Amino acid sequence: MSDCQLMWDLRLWILMDNGVGRARLDLLPDFGFRNPAAGPEEILNRADQNVSVRRGNKDVSMPMQLLFQPRNPICQYHHYDSAVARLPLNATAFQRAQAASEDANRPPDKTTCEDLFYTLNALAYPDSREITFNNFCDPCQKKAEARLTPEERAARQQRSDAVNQEVENLKATGPLRALVMGNLEKQAKQQAQEEEREREQERRQQQPESYRRMNWQEMNLALANVRPARGRPPEMPEYLIIRGTVSRVDLSPPGASEHWVNVYFRESPEQASSVYETSYGAFNICTSNADIFKDMFGPDFRSRMIGQVLEVEGGYQRNYCKGWKGSIRVTLARQVHVVRAAK
Repeated sequence: MSDCQLMWDLRLWILMDNGVGRARLDLLPDFGFRNPAAGPEEILNRADQNVSVRRGNKDVSMPMQLLFQPRNPICQYHHYDSAVARLPLNATAFQRAQAASEDANRPPDKTTCEDLFYTLNALAYPDSREITFNNFCDPCQKKAEARLTPEERAARQQRSDAVNQEVENLKATGPLRALVMGNLEKQAKQQAQEEEREREQERRQQQPESYRRMNWQEMNLALANVRPARGRPPEMPEYLIIRGTVSRVDLSPPGASEHWVNVYFRESPEQASSVYETSYGAFNICTSNADIFKDMFGPDFRSRMIGQVLEVEGGYQRNYCKGWKGSIRVTLARQVHVVRAAK
């Protein structure tokens, strides 16, 4: 179990020990391996059952919310044919002796299986009783670095110095080799810089500063540049914060295969419907978890949300909600804040 998993377990236990009960989980990471014949494999699933956990000197019943079931690794059997068995009937004594020697030195039959690695980086918010999952785990790297002993640090530095010295030696052997090694060194530095930029981008995405606050004038200008099948325009930030007044709340019918809640804003009015189609607002928010709004506004949230001013943060997307030029999918209650009127 990794440090991040240990940290996540600890925070989850803190939530439970505080008497909060079950935490709300964000969308689960996709650990499935797509097989066109067998379909996706469910590695990580939601669970709703109690399990017995040893706490101190007694067993207590705790709610389990995640079920981890890794797939079976793919294994291969390696068989090495006998050299003696391949000899012809008229083989000479020398050939038989040579084949027997090969059989004596051949590796034994064995089975090798693939290694499976799964990384789950979780972050808990005790104030809202919610847990989200990140792609990057900065505390893990810091802890791994802090665990290195002085001897391990010195050995790592010696290896780095030895590689650099070898590069310098190769450079000194001739202009062609120097050119080759110089290019390899340049490529290695560029790759290291690119990896660091990717890590920094993931760090920024997890920080509140990565969210850009927009007003509706900026939003409408950005939406004007949205084109079908062209993705997110540069004018639209990847992560944003928008404030709007709720004009309508739409629920999927009871018999729907998936139940969605779509919330529309007065600032992005819906277009008039025709006998052929219904046109919705250009930008809205939605969720597949109605409990988020039930917890905030009560079981009659559909009517109580009308006229409320909401401030919503999240990633820009066009895949799930009914906003025909863009939307924010709400997966956690902490993404939505009710703006109270100033007294």
